[in-house]
Amino acid sequence: MKRLFSGISRLFQRSKTFLGVLKYKKISKAEAIKIQRETYNSSRACRRNTFDETYLDIAEFLRSPSNEVFFSAVSDLKNIAMNSARKKSKIIKLMENALNSYDLSEEQKKYLVDNIDEISNITY
Repeated sequence: MKRLFSGISRLFQRSKTFLGVLKYKKISKAEAIKIQRETYNSSRACRRNTFDETYLDIAEFLRSPSNEVFFSAVSDLKNIAMNSARKKSKIIKLMENALNSYDLSEEQKKYLVDNIDEISNITY
């Protein structure tokens, strides 16, 4: 880690833009390292939280009265389930809950049942 920060500080010392900031703002090397650490930690935390369980965000669109939005959400959920054995059962439960609890048209129900059957038949 120390090697990383020393490399970054050397890069900034050679950079004319960063040297200009040092002249006008009078930022110390320790403050620059602190800023780098905070930025690095916040970017890692953001990535970790951003990509957790995306299928839950998609599942919210199962309530949409629009056929295009509904069919798209079901299709996306099916693709996630087909590529992830770990999420398959959770997605099937979400789809079955949508089938039973939401006010869906007959066309939407048929499409949802067909996709649930297709996901259930997948073997990894």
